[in-house]
Amino acid sequence: MPAANIHVHGPGITNQRVLGPHGILTHPDNAALRAETLVVNRSVRPAFNALAVQPIAAHNIIFVASAGNLDPDIVACGPTDPRIRDFWRSDHPYFSCGGGRGSTYANTMAAVRTGRVLMATAAVREQDGTVVPNTGVLMCGDTREQCFAVEQSEVTSASAAALSAAVFHLFQTYEDADDVVHALKSCTEDIGEPGVDREFGQGLVDFRCTEAMLPVVDR
Repeated sequence: MPAANIHVHGPGITNQRVLGPHGILTHPDNAALRAETLVVNRSVRPAFNALAVQPIAAHNIIFVASAGNLDPDIVACGPTDPRIRDFWRSDHPYFSCGGGRGSTYANTMAAVRTGRVLMATAAVREQDGTVVPNTGVLMCGDTREQCFAVEQSEVTSASAAALSAAVFHLFQTYEDADDVVHALKSCTEDIGEPGVDREFGQGLVDFRCTEAMLPVVDR
C-alpha cells in the first residue's frame, strides 16, 4: 500500500503533523465512512451511538477513541464510588445519572465488539522504570480486549492521537483492518496485572515495534 497523508491534531497535540490522500481525521464519522479513510482519530469523542455499529463493521476502517478523562460530569455522577476510574462498566453511576446516558455504555461496547474500534488510555513511566496509571484518566474497563495504553503524561486525547499514528503505520504493511489490529496487539508490553486487564487493556504500545513493521522503500 503506498504512503498516504496522516493528519494528527486535537487536544493535547500542540502542532498538526503531516507524516505522509488518506488520513487521520477528526471530521464527522459519516464523512470518513464515505471517503477512503483508513484511520479515524476520535480523541475527544469516546462514546458511540447505536447507528454507528453497522457501518463501522462494514468498512475497512479503524476508529481510535480515548477511554476518557475524569471530567466533572463523571465525578458528579459517582463521587462516592471507589472505582470511579473504572468507568467502562455497566453499573457505573454515570450511566444511570440522567441526561439520556443510559444507552452510552451498551452502544459503545457494541462498537468495540466490531473489532474496528480501539480505545486508548494513558500510562506514566516513573523514575525507576515502572509504568503506572495516569490517575487523571479512565482505565480500559470492559473495553479491555480492544484497549491499549500509551506512555503519555497528558490526557487520553493525546494517547488516542499517538495510537492512531501507530495504526496508520501498520496500514502501510497490512491492508485488512483485522490484520492491523492483530499486529498492534503483538507490539504491546504486558504491564499491570498479567494478561489483558481492566487498567491497561492489551498493554503498553511499543512504537518502535510498529515503526519496524513499515515496509522498506527504495530511495
